[in-house]
Amino acid sequence: MIGLTFQELKNTARKGMQLRKVLTSHILADKVKTLVCDRKMEVIPIELHYSDQMKRDLSRIKANSSVLRILPPYYLRYASFIRTQLQKYITASGVNISFVSGSNRSLDQLLRRSKYDVIIVDPLSLARIPEDVQTGNQILPVRLELDLKSLEAARIRAGVIV
Repeated sequence: MIGLTFQELKNTARKGMQLRKVLTSHILADKVKTLVCDRKMEVIPIELHYSDQMKRDLSRIKANSSVLRILPPYYLRYASFIRTQLQKYITASGVNISFVSGSNRSLDQLLRRSKYDVIIVDPLSLARIPEDVQTGNQILPVRLELDLKSLEAARIRAGVIV
């Protein structure tokens, strides 16, 4: 088993290398399928969900807070799904959730001139947040866990015997 970026997967598929099965998150499964179309690769989605710590952190967000969720660019199309997932655990009323791409060139300016009570960010995008913004805001890194039932189903589908 190897880990590949989207570009590496695309190159692998183009070169005709023999990958038979691709494991990916359920959110990215459609994108991965488009990268390996016309190939004999099976795309096996694995569900992810927020960790218990993440759920506790979300439940601590105060009423009428302004929340910014910084997403990798390819996740923006799933913003409404992600909003629904966040709202399951943000129990306070009047919370406003906004989304922005982590690749947005004006992200620094946006973060500096806007006041968000909470900024939710993927660990890989954390480096894009200026230090002065990190100290003046509550930064909440996304913490995900594999869904064990989904992982078991993927293991069986991939033909892995433990």
